[in-house]
Amino acid sequence: MKASIFLTQKKEEVQAIIDTLEQNFSQLPLESMNWQESPKKWSVAQCFEHLNIYCDYYFKVMKDLMDSSPKTKGGDYDCQSSWLGRKSIESVDPKNKKKIKTMGRFNPKLPEIRENGIQVFLEYQQKFLGLLKEAEQVNINKIKVPIEFFKLLKLRLGDCIEFMVAHQQRHMQQALNVLTLQRTAREAKV
Repeated sequence: MKASIFLTQKKEEVQAIIDTLEQNFSQLPLESMNWQESPKKWSVAQCFEHLNIYCDYYFKVMKDLMDSSPKTKGGDYDCQSSWLGRKSIESVDPKNKKKIKTMGRFNPKLPEIRENGIQVFLEYQQKFLGLLKEAEQVNINKIKVPIEFFKLLKLRLGDCIEFMVAHQQRHMQQALNVLTLQRTAREAKV
């Protein structure tokens, strides 16, 4: 796939995340944000805090790397994915129903969760759209993004972008499922 087409698709997917966020979570009361089916299951707030932790690291690193990279004349080159990139993306793909254990520092702990986590995530999505626009001016195959938990391993920028979108889609679906479970639990009490 051509890089220009890939980046256009990712912008559309991020916009869909923003739309889902605004339609389903923007007016959510704090009580609903913090509701958990059980102590071992994440709340909506925890889903978004987990995503914000990833955005805290990856968006800054991607921006810094793009700013320091040579600019190109356009995205008429083929987007290439590495083996590590494909495996990383597959692991977080929303269609992959296999549960993944979250590493400790990415696991949102209740007292540390930002009360405005949904707003923070929305702001990150606006930044993401800007990063995707900037990515049109660099070669996304040549920029290598260090993986947060093991910086010796690196993803191509294109793989990192796709990973971030898929990861956000996966946890957005998880947060929507929490809302559904919460409504079902409320209805069962009535």
